[in-house]
Amino acid sequence: MFKMFAVMCLIVYPDDTMSEKLQCTTYYEKPEREFITIQECDQAAYIKIATTIQGFEQLGVDYKSLQVGCEKVKD
Repeated sequence: MFKMFAVMCLIVYPDDTMSEKLQCTTYYEKPEREFITIQECDQAAYIKIATTIQGFEQLGVDYKSLQVGCEKVKD
């Protein structure tokens, strides 16, 4: 079984400074989906990255990188 994850690196502006900071965070789906094969997970990850980038562009989110992938669920 496999599950999807995303690593998003966004530009943030901490309250205590006037400068920008790069903040990278790993996210997992909620509710979490599990896929039987890596191919099924990869297909879902492709759709997830496309819709996420589209949403970022519509909202004007200042992101530097976005990686979506799959990892094996521990048995």
